[in-house]
Amino acid sequence: MLKRSSLLLSGYSSIWRRLYHSPSSPHSNIFLSHSDQYCCIRRFSTMLKPSERHANYFPYGNENFASIRREKQFYVDKTHLIPFLERTGDLLFFTRPPRWGKSLLLSMLDAYYNINKADQFSELFDGLWIAHPKNQTVFKNQFHVLRLNFSITIDYTSNSIKRPLYDVINGAISHFIRENGLDDNIIHPTDALISFDNLVFYCLRNKMKLMLLVDESDRIVHKFMFEFPDRYTGDAILSPIRSFFERIKNAESCDFRALVVGITPFLLFDFLGFPFAIDISHLSQFQDVVGFSKKDLQKAVADIGISNEDHRHNILSVMYKYYAGYYFPGSVEPLFHPQLSFHFLQLLMRHDAFRHNVVQGKDVSIYALIDDNVKIGKSVFDTLSRIPIFRPIVQRSTSTNMVNFFNSYRHVGTYPSPKYILDPPTSAAHQKEVWNCVLTFMYYHGMLTLLPFKEFGESTLVVPNEVVKYQYLDQLLKILAIDGSNIERFMNYPSEDTLTNLLWSILEPVYDVTMPEDGLQGSFEAALSAYNSNLFKLTSNRENTQIGGMKPHPHGSSLLIETARSVIIIEFTRLKPNSLEEYENFSHFMTPKEFKFAFRELLNADEKRLLSMKVISNTSISTAPAETESFSFKDTRNNETTTTVENILNDAAVRARAQTQHESNNVKIKEKSIHTFVVVQVAWPLIVRKLI
Repeated sequence: MLKRSSLLLSGYSSIWRRLYHSPSSPHSNIFLSHSDQYCCIRRFSTMLKPSERHANYFPYGNENFASIRREKQFYVDKTHLIPFLERTGDLLFFTRPPRWGKSLLLSMLDAYYNINKADQFSELFDGLWIAHPKNQTVFKNQFHVLRLNFSITIDYTSNSIKRPLYDVINGAISHFIRENGLDDNIIHPTDALISFDNLVFYCLRNKMKLMLLVDESDRIVHKFMFEFPDRYTGDAILSPIRSFFERIKNAESCDFRALVVGITPFLLFDFLGFPFAIDISHLSQFQDVVGFSKKDLQKAVADIGISNEDHRHNILSVMYKYYAGYYFPGSVEPLFHPQLSFHFLQLLMRHDAFRHNVVQGKDVSIYALIDDNVKIGKSVFDTLSRIPIFRPIVQRSTSTNMVNFFNSYRHVGTYPSPKYILDPPTSAAHQKEVWNCVLTFMYYHGMLTLLPFKEFGESTLVVPNEVVKYQYLDQLLKILAIDGSNIERFMNYPSEDTLTNLLWSILEPVYDVTMPEDGLQGSFEAALSAYNSNLFKLTSNRENTQIGGMKPHPHGSSLLIETARSVIIIEFTRLKPNSLEEYENFSHFMTPKEFKFAFRELLNADEKRLLSMKVISNTSISTAPAETESFSFKDTRNNETTTTVENILNDAAVRARAQTQHESNNVKIKEKSIHTFVVVQVAWPLIVRKLI
């Protein structure tokens, strides 16, 4: 579908192929475990039926539940979750990535619980699950609702936070007073915390039920993290926020409920020092409280008058292929980003050329599929880029599409400190903690997501979809600062020297000691994909082992590069440090700088020495996550055999020659010259051989 799809869809191991691909469906999405029903594009030519809906049918950027319902816009019913929310607790906290519909959720709850909106219930909820009397709870339209939004303007000092924060709180309470006809004496003009205390006491004295809905709860801490990182000092800066949430905890003296939403739990659980609320973000019953399912998108496409079965098939194929893949705890199917979905659907309704190309299965530019308002923020990437360990994380994400926590780290229910992002410790002893913290941060921001399969455990995160990976490739290009002349020189003059120089220009800036076996080829592919040149086309054919498992012998993975004049075949094999007999007991994490020092003898070894090194192979398959076993080789010698690097190189050469023979029979490339290479990486050093 996309011109770059063959470049972006590389990176998963063979087990992912078994899970996500069927032999008859070559276009299956490796990012998504959906049915193969929508994997193949159907090509045809037919007239399109004009849409019966207005382009504004999809409420892009609209967070007002009442407005959406009154305007008869598209809405996915989430009201069935209301009873679960009530039974879970009085003080709740919920996180999801940016622009996932958290504000709309609060708006819907306001409409349901607000005592002043009882006369609007039928208008707003007619046709939804909660509209049926049997489904309604005893708290329907029983609360006086106070809504707060902490998306405020700040600069540098603690006082500048306090004043705008107090203005927001007092402004919301003033609106609450007018809406409910209460006494103006509740407001304290200079201290909003006193105003809130007065409001709670007033509700207690008058036996009023009070509900607090807080949006953008962590916006302030994110502003400091991304805009003023040098000024972030925790308590000294954010003490007014702490004081307010302490008041929320104490408000339980009256008939009080609260739901606080945000992107990350950093502020509420690290800075506050206490869990003021129940975090429902990781409870399975709330996995789909926001986001769209496949059925939701099927309904959306049907709603806009796409009646032709082939049209619907191709539209959904694009959305499944490039947008799906988000999993949260308890998810049994992938979820779609709501605003990104609306962006696509509005394009479909408003732009004839785009709709025509999509429904006929033609190429669509990925630039059209990316919504600038939903892209991972430049400030987020800039903040993470200041952390040295972010480089290998980007490398891993682009080369294998997945990355693991260290030491079976559980990100679920774990709330690391923002200081690990802003000022991470540099000692070797803390590198695993920093790695885990960065991955957790990326998970909360929607840059990585969970796997849906239990056997992989919670220690593995994956790139959600093609759109996110495309943004990683842009970052990889900046990190590598690739000199295009190295790529062009190799493509025009394929030799051992030009390939070696190109490989080192890619690996040196981002080398990841823990990189899995398929990471060598993945790094090379990702770098060439990020370069995004029309000079060549990449085709990957990997033979990787099960994730976290050992191999009887290191299998290779091959890459075919086609240029205007030639075909280049490269057979890649990577030997991790602990697969070498000499370093089998190597069992701790190292930065690349530390690795160079500890392995200086290996790095200085000549090719003869490298070829003679013994390699351990384990015939048993481990199911532990890859990073759990990184740099530690289990003492199960009964199941082990040894070989040499030279034997592995020779085996790779046999595979490379076989593929060369196969490709030489391809009519399409008969007029082109074929260049065949074998690359073996021995921990870090490279052995590059040109066979043909």
